[in-house]
Amino acid sequence: YNSIDIGKFGAISLIGLDGVIRARAGLRAAALGADVSATPSFSRYQNAASGSYIDAGSTGGNILVSYRVVKDLPLIVTVGLDENAVLASYWQNRRSYVLAGCGLTVLLLRAAGMSARHRCRLERARESLRLSEARDLKKSAELQITLAHMSQGLCMFDAEQRVVLCNERYAS
Repeated sequence: YNSIDIGKFGAISLIGLDGVIRARAGLRAAALGADVSATPSFSRYQNAASGSYIDAGSTGGNILVSYRVVKDLPLIVTVGLDENAVLASYWQNRRSYVLAGCGLTVLLLRAAGMSARHRCRLERARESLRLSEARDLKKSAELQITLAHMSQGLCMFDAEQRVVLCNERYAS
């Protein structure tokens, strides 16, 4: 058991199916030979072949306990590790994680804002184009009516000397 790193407040135990601790290392190592069959933890061991739970540690912190019934032997192996020791690297890096998450959130919100602003501009441009096309169509219709009812012939040429506009009177 001494080669297993269970930390300062961890414990590893071999418990018989009768509830007697056969071997133990780590915290509360003096409990060797104690009968734990009446404890709530032991009832868990009998209900499932393996599992885990959180137990209140004797030092005030929580102990994360995993257990497994040994196949073909009347033994249960339990390993308990101090919650603070298990989560130590998380707590050390927590600030970095939070800052990275906040930074990514700001970037995503900025991208979403830019996208929404772009979409609004695009919608305004579409509406403006639609209104402009409607005005141009109305003007074009009015121009065609005016040209059709003129008594004189009329034509317009572009810079390359091509006819761009004429009425029926000019054509005849």
